Order: sequence, then structure tokens, then C-alpha cells
Amino acid sequence: MAPDDGGAPRRIEVLAYDPNWVDRFREGAADLRRLLGDQVLAVHRIGSTCVPGLDAKPIIDLLVEVRDIAAIDGYGATMRAAGYLVLAENGLARRRFFVRGSETERSLHVHVYAAGDVSCRRHLAVRDFLRAHPDACAAYAALKRRLAERFPTDAGGYVAGKAHFVLEMQSRALAWAAQRDAENSEGREQPLDHPFKHGDRILFQGDSVTDCGRDRDDPTALGYGYVMLTAAALQARAPELDLTILNRGIGGNRSRDLVARWSEDCVDLAPDWVSIMIGINDTWRRYDCNDPTTAEQFESAHRTLLQRVTAETSARIVLCEPFLLDYPADRLA
Repeated sequence: MAPDDGGAPRRIEVLAYDPNWVDRFREGAADLRRLLGDQVLAVHRIGSTCVPGLDAKPIIDLLVEVRDIAAIDGYGATMRAAGYLVLAENGLARRRFFVRGSETERSLHVHVYAAGDVSCRRHLAVRDFLRAHPDACAAYAALKRRLAERFPTDAGGYVAGKAHFVLEMQSRALAWAAQRDAENSEGREQPLDHPFKHGDRILFQGDSVTDCGRDRDDPTALGYGYVMLTAAALQARAPELDLTILNRGIGGNRSRDLVARWSEDCVDLAPDWVSIMIGINDTWRRYDCNDPTTAEQFESAHRTLLQRVTAETSARIVLCEPFLLDYPADRLA
């Protein structure tokens, strides 16, 4: 696999933990505070190089929380002049990604998010989870060693080989972190006020917003989005309820697709609660492939879903209204 610049492929090198990585993080953090100025609210050490005992590629990952993520786009020239590649979101929404070095020789990966972004919680939860669970750390190290041997110059194959393990670990880490935080705040947090009964089954349905990277071959997989965060919070604050959380969102689906699979992916699951978030693709297909869904078709499909829930299950319904977020000005063209 050749890099974008047409040179030699980037070699995947996994090394034993090096205590000197701490100093490299400190140097990188100081550099970023200098370059980004008062935009920087916090710089965190994340990734495998921050977990003692974990084998890792010798590339330091830094998580930077900033005041205004849109303002970071104005620092491109500054970052380039300091030796960083400026890679915009690079596949992850709401992130700004910078690489110190070149495509073939990287020393720092810089992940910039608005302060408090949900991805910050995910990164920090995984870091803390690995530091606290030597068994997970050892399993992850062994996997990375095997993949580095199998894909020595194929970064895509290396990342894909880790994907299932990482998503599962993220789910465990977020649940563990939520439980830890709940225990640390015991006596200060109000009891969870909820309508659930012991053993309730909660089904989340929708499109990619709900799907969010779940392993569709694993019926228990939750993805790494709002479904996983909801499940982690409920497990942490009300573990005695023994709730079952199910995610059946499928990226790209429209309301009519939910209708087509509603028997298998809703009724047959016998849920006690059904949450439906759908609509973005009903709108977007009008623009990307000239295949619109009319308002009447959308309403009809929604009514079919709701009527089948009420007629064929005993579930209560949670409707998530479609919504729009402000779009960055640089993407309006």
C-alpha cells in the first residue's frame, strides 16, 4: 500500500513500552500550547504509548481540548510552518487532526476536539481502563504484535484487524468509567429517576447515528455512539435493573428500510421500550442520488412503525425528532 505522496509505504512498528515516551508527550504538549495559544484548555496523554506495559507504535497521541473547534481551522498555516501535516477531520466528525512529521515518519498524532466532546470521554475512558486492567492490556498488546507481523506495511489492514477488539474495549471502558465515576460521586449524585422495570429490554432503532460502528454480526454490540453511552450510564447508575440494551441501527437506512425489517429487528425482539431516530437519509437521498422521500411518505412509514409497535408488542415508544445542526461555513460551498 503506497502513501499519498507516492513514496515508500509507512512501516508498522510495534515496540515495548518506553518510559521516555512521557518526555516526548511533555515536549509535544508544550509545543501545542505555544502554537494554539489560549485556545488550549487541556492536553491529555492518550493512546497506547501512555499505558505502562502496553506495546505500541512509537507515535505519541495527544488529545487537545480547545475553546472553539471551528477556530482551529485558522491555525493551519501556523501548524504547517511548525512541521505538522494538517488533515482536517481525517474521517472523524468534530475532530481536527494534525501529524508531526511525514506520512512515512510520524512522531506525534494530535487529536483536537471542543472541550467536553463525547470523543474526549471515550479516549480518556479507554486510557484509564487499560491502565487499570492488565489482562486487557496484555490481550491488546498481543493482538497488535500479531497484526504488525501480518501487515508490516499495510496501515489499513493493521487498523481493520484491531477494529472489533477496539470497539468492544471501548464499550467496556465506557461502562467501567461510568461505574467508577458514579462510585466516586456517591453521596453527591441524586438517585436516578427512571420509568424502567427490572429486566426491561430497550431497543434503539435508526440509521448511522444509532449504528455508529457496531459489529452487526454480534447481536449484543452497541457501537460507540449515543446507544453505548446511554447503556453505560444506565448500568452505572441503576445496575440492579439488569436492563438489556439492543442496537439495531443500520447506517444508510431510511424510514422505509425500517418498515421492511421491522418484524425481525423489532417485533421479534420483544422489546419493552423502542427508541426510533430516523430521517437524515430520507432527506439526504434527495441530494446525493436524486431519490427523494416526500413528507407524506416519511409520515406514512413512521405511522406504520408506531402502529406495529403498539399492535404487536407491549413496548413503550421514545421518538427522537429529526434535527439539524449548524453547518461550518467552510463546507457550505
